[in-house]
Amino acid sequence: MQTKKPIVDFFAEHLSEYSFVPELRPCLIFRQSQLNGIFRSLAVQRDSNSNGLAIAIASTYDPVWQGGTAFRTGQDTLLPDLRLSARFLSDVQHWYFYKPTLDGLRKTLTAIHLEFKKLTPRFFRRAESALLSDRLLQVALKEARRTSPEERAGLENALEAVRGHIAKVDHPAFLQVRDALRDAWTAEVSKEARRGTSRLAYDCLMICANQYSTSRVEQELKQNF
Repeated sequence: MQTKKPIVDFFAEHLSEYSFVPELRPCLIFRQSQLNGIFRSLAVQRDSNSNGLAIAIASTYDPVWQGGTAFRTGQDTLLPDLRLSARFLSDVQHWYFYKPTLDGLRKTLTAIHLEFKKLTPRFFRRAESALLSDRLLQVALKEARRTSPEERAGLENALEAVRGHIAKVDHPAFLQVRDALRDAWTAEVSKEARRGTSRLAYDCLMICANQYSTSRVEQELKQNF
């Protein structure tokens, strides 16, 4: 049974404020951008063998979040975890199952939609408040946004050159953001946060790079249509 179009059509009808992002895979991603630069995102994972849907949500600065862990640049959860504590849920309870008919799928999507509307507002408010009050994250984003696309060029290649060891990256834009973060350290900054400085610097630069790429794609689509 083909499920992509019915799911996309359902959310276009019932969550029209969330745009489907077709270039992101393998989950079906629906996204709403906020004025503060944060995206409210919904990911639908499909399992055709069990006729199941898993729903993840995130409040994140990352425009290409695809349903996984959002790390320091966002907060994520599975929709059922908002209903019950994750420690009380079995793996199977993270899935919404549907009868393999259009009516069966729509009935399950309706239940998902009702839970989404009821449970996510509080999650999004708390997550966005935490992100906006994260001083190191805001410093990293500010510094990363100061870099131009030309200055960010080659960043991924620089990471590959050191076999994924972010702390060893010597890309100029990366060093600029990383050093700004180190300068922002205070006595209150934990050892864990300090250890994550290089990762945070890299991720924020990639967010800016992805936002630039996404903007170009959106502009091209508008020109073509």
